[in-house]
Amino acid sequence: MMKNLSMSKKIWLSMSILVIGYFLTMVFGFGMGIRMESRMLSVSNYLFPASNLAQEALTAFKDQVRLYNDGIMLGDSETINRAGNEAENVQKALGGILNLPGVDEEFAVQVRETLAALKSFTSEAQPIYLSMSKGENQSSRAGQLAGQTEALRSRISKIQQMFADRLKDEMMSNAKASKRQRFMNIGVFVIVVLLGIILTGLIISRSITGPIGRIIGGLTEGANKVNDASDQVSSAGQTMATGTSQQAASIEEIASSLEEMTSMIKQNADNSTEATRVMGDSDRTVLEAHNAMKRLSQSMDDISNASKETQKIIKTIDEIAFQTNLLALNAAVEAARAGEAGAGFAVVADEVRNLAMRAADAARNTATLIDNTIAAVKNGTVYSETTLAAFTKTMESSKKVSSLVSEIAAGSQEQAQGIQQVNSAMSEIDTVIQKTAAIAEESASAAEELNSQSKAMNGYVEQLVVLVGLSNNQNGNNKKNAPNTTVTYSYGKENTGTKRRSEVATNRLIAHHESDF
Repeated sequence: MMKNLSMSKKIWLSMSILVIGYFLTMVFGFGMGIRMESRMLSVSNYLFPASNLAQEALTAFKDQVRLYNDGIMLGDSETINRAGNEAENVQKALGGILNLPGVDEEFAVQVRETLAALKSFTSEAQPIYLSMSKGENQSSRAGQLAGQTEALRSRISKIQQMFADRLKDEMMSNAKASKRQRFMNIGVFVIVVLLGIILTGLIISRSITGPIGRIIGGLTEGANKVNDASDQVSSAGQTMATGTSQQAASIEEIASSLEEMTSMIKQNADNSTEATRVMGDSDRTVLEAHNAMKRLSQSMDDISNASKETQKIIKTIDEIAFQTNLLALNAAVEAARAGEAGAGFAVVADEVRNLAMRAADAARNTATLIDNTIAAVKNGTVYSETTLAAFTKTMESSKKVSSLVSEIAAGSQEQAQGIQQVNSAMSEIDTVIQKTAAIAEESASAAEELNSQSKAMNGYVEQLVVLVGLSNNQNGNNKKNAPNTTVTYSYGKENTGTKRRSEVATNRLIAHHESDF
């Protein structure tokens, strides 16, 4: 949080700590004053009036008793009546105590009891002392009243003494509290001021002086290293210029090789395209052969079905020949029975039987041929199905080969495009290398300028040391505490494959702003 504040804000924060400390001291004193004021108001509004009223009650009661005695001795009833008036003053004073704000309950109970006893005493003593002032004998009653008088005087005196002691104690307590408050105010003020000074010193030392000291150390160390770095940068610039020239020659050789690869990849792409076309023709030829084999298989099925129908017809012819032979035998039997009259019919029946036998033989031979034909057709069907399956697999393989050849052709096209992009990139790299060579030459001159700037930086650091007021020892310690970094320059010759590295340990040479403190 403190690191994100600017220097001006940190200074204001340091001043604010003292102001806040003073304000807290004032608040503490104000609170103690309010407390003391409350206690003084209690004394003014309660204890002091109560003490005065108790004293008035005691004085009035003494006057009441004195007037009773004077009235009896003088035989003056008017004096007795005046004593009654004094009794009213006593009651009024005690009642005034009860009406005060903040009366303690313990005191209030004693005042009420005394007030009740006073009223009882006055109501009883007034007529007795009047009769005694007229010469009547009330000695026994007068003795009792004398005891009550002494008891009341003692009780009123005790009340007066309690309020007086309480007032005295409260005044002493207020005096001690006032004295204690003064010392506490001084102590709190001193503590707050010391804490404010300590915190302000810590903030200034840690957040302002410390960072500035570290920056001074870093700048001093960095200024000393910049001189070495500028020399190394100059040397590195010269080496970089030589290396970039060699890289430019290598880039030209790579570009030539890439052009040859481009022509070869383009030729492969053309061959792949031609192979794709040839595979397309092969696919069509295989598809036609596949369809022809399907038709051949269908024809073989038709021949097999026709042979089965012919076999049924031959079987029917064989059955007809068998029946004809039976009829010829029956005719021959009947002709033999007829004798000479049936001789011609017997010859005819014999010829018919011979024809039936020949037809049966021909039917059997034809059935045998048809069975052989059916068997051959079945074998041909099996062969045609096997051939059809082989053509199907060949067609699927042809499709896969065609797909692979198409993918190869597409990949070759993409490779050709990629090589063209690489050629373009190499041209750009060649341009960048030429620019880098120019920049390397410029960096050598910039190193000289960097050297002069480092000398100016040393002068600024010395002024900053004087401004902050750091000693040489502190500046040296800040140098030790300053964070170090390592800047590495890498450059080399491509032909030899060797590299020369130079490491420069420098501080963080970063431009600091006020907000960094």
